[in-house]
Amino acid sequence: NLIAHQKTLDEINVFPVPDGDTGTNMVFTLMPIITEFDNKVSERADVTMRNIANTALESARGNSGTIIAQFYYGLNKSFRGLETIDVKQFSNGLMHGYESAIESLTKPEEGTIITVMRDVATYANNLTNDGCDDYVIFVKQLFKEAERSLKATKTILKILKKSDVVDSGALGFVLLIQGVLNVVERGHGGR
Repeated sequence: NLIAHQKTLDEINVFPVPDGDTGTNMVFTLMPIITEFDNKVSERADVTMRNIANTALESARGNSGTIIAQFYYGLNKSFRGLETIDVKQFSNGLMHGYESAIESLTKPEEGTIITVMRDVATYANNLTNDGCDDYVIFVKQLFKEAERSLKATKTILKILKKSDVVDSGALGFVLLIQGVLNVVERGHGGR
């Protein structure tokens, strides 16, 4: 999903520097997970997440790639020792991912990928506190919240408002959630 939108992410990249590389950096960071992962998928969720996080950290490129890699690192820390991951544990992992990503930044800016990560993690926590335990419903709702938060980036950061675009890193994060939703829906007969 991210690869399909790489050019768009590069085109709308105006923050922190309009260097047109957000999509490229995110794809280069995450591509090794696809290309080098065939023999590393484990039956255990924690082992698979550790491999994903380590691969992303090793291949992280640029601001957006580093933030995404740190997000996966936080997920990895949250999933240690878990053979399987239920919706509540995944929700907790999203908050750990956000916390890891924001801690990696010297000067986090509202209206960027960090804002969307936080909004999604907070919403995930609210969903599970309200009893949501179905992955399909959970990810659908997260995607809707991510889209809402993404649209708001245009009104938070002055350069985005002036350029009339959303934050490109935030859009990349939303595209990752959309990709997860596509996989989860296919795995559950499109419910």
